[in-house]
Amino acid sequence: IYLKDAASSSVSGNSINNCNGSAISLLDSSYDVSIEDNTLDNSEWGIEGINATSLAISNNAISNSSIDGIYLKDAASSSISGNQIQDCVRSAVVLFHSSNVTFTANTLVDNKWGIYSKNSTFLVVEKNTISCNSHIGMQLWNMFSGDIRGNIVNGNEAVGILLLESGLDTKIFNNTVNGNDGGGIILTGSDDTLIAGNILDSNKGHGISLCVEGFTVDGAGANNELIDNVITASTNASEIYIGEECVETVLKGNMAADKEDDQLLIDNQSP
Repeated sequence: IYLKDAASSSVSGNSINNCNGSAISLLDSSYDVSIEDNTLDNSEWGIEGINATSLAISNNAISNSSIDGIYLKDAASSSISGNQIQDCVRSAVVLFHSSNVTFTANTLVDNKWGIYSKNSTFLVVEKNTISCNSHIGMQLWNMFSGDIRGNIVNGNEAVGILLLESGLDTKIFNNTVNGNDGGGIILTGSDDTLIAGNILDSNKGHGISLCVEGFTVDGAGANNELIDNVITASTNASEIYIGEECVETVLKGNMAADKEDDQLLIDNQSP
């Protein structure tokens, strides 16, 4: 299905399989389009939207995409909710150069990335299940004014939640981040981020890390706050790590515990 310059339209209840390209494409100023209750299997992209506004993508089942499940570029004022996306070769959801997009109550499992976003602002990522992906659960690069809350991010084979060169009034709160192989929550090159009320358990690596080197960006960060988080049983690493390039970090009311007697609970390398 290919829509260009579409407005006030609905695409619903379709079963679309085995496409060379996108199962559903929305291009060039498509506006106020709903895509719901479709089953999309074995295409390059399940849903592709470029330069589209006020999209409502809901309750679709997307599987076996050879690239991405949902791909949005230059999108605005749109929502992605209640979708089941699995077994995509690259990402369940990709977002580039977009603003005011909400992700709510999606299930993203057995992909490479769960959510991959770059150069996007005013995102809300709420109450999603992002699990058992073969790389990073949620990667947000150059993202500002984000609200990441109430998500379950478990059992991914790299980092659970990764912010790169992001922040500036971003909040990460009330998420459950357990059993990820690359650590729980990592910020690098990111400022002015609140990390609060999260529960992190049994991650391989630090539970929460700030100012981490090694992600091809400057690891510095300033004015980040860690408040009322519960971090337990991180493997071979401290529960909280603060790198030497962090400045003006606030820690308040966090609970850190570990059964490894020789392991630091908080490793603060900052001056």
